[in-house]
Amino acid sequence: MVAGHLKKEEYNKICMGTLEIKYIESETYTNTSYYGRFTFQPLKLGQGLTIGNALRRVLLSDLEGIAITSARVSGSVHEFSEIPGTREDVLEILLNLKKIVLKGSSKDAGIARLKVQGPCIVTASDFELPSFVKAVDPSQYIATICDSNVLEIEVSISAGRGYKLVNRQSLDSGKDSLELDAVFMPVNKVNYTIEEINTDFPIAEEKLTLEIWTNGSLTPEES
Repeated sequence: MVAGHLKKEEYNKICMGTLEIKYIESETYTNTSYYGRFTFQPLKLGQGLTIGNALRRVLLSDLEGIAITSARVSGSVHEFSEIPGTREDVLEILLNLKKIVLKGSSKDAGIARLKVQGPCIVTASDFELPSFVKAVDPSQYIATICDSNVLEIEVSISAGRGYKLVNRQSLDSGKDSLELDAVFMPVNKVNYTIEEINTDFPIAEEKLTLEIWTNGSLTPEES
């Protein structure tokens, strides 16, 4: 946020001329689900819509994040392959890998690997991640190994903005790694409302209320 790091308990105020920004509410639902509510006031009539639209667009499309962009599962030929001794097939594992939320500051691509022998449940915590990367929820489920088989996975981690959709031609390219649709943006949802204040004054003013939901790689106040 333009307000930087704010503490709800202290209701810190940032004054830019007469504009006052308050961080008034925060909730942490899970490791990958954060909520924050902010107010901006007073604004001239019409400014609330302009600022609200601009902030929503920036928060949803311009913030950078990191995500898994491709994966190689040892022993698989294609995304519909079955892995001996593992409950999930490759496609199900890829879908679970897409759910892993990562946080980090580096713009460089990285590689993460796991090698696990069963029987056990495999989670994001089993990955050996680059030093600049952290899994927001280490308990994110990946697969279950039902016997003493070994599951090996190597994933590529990249930085980006917004979404990156799989190039469907790459699925038939013969590569042993499979591309994933990647969601880089740390902000999941943004809502805003506008209400008039000081309506008894000669010049009416507005208050903008901004609500932000994030995936935990950034908190709402950090965004």
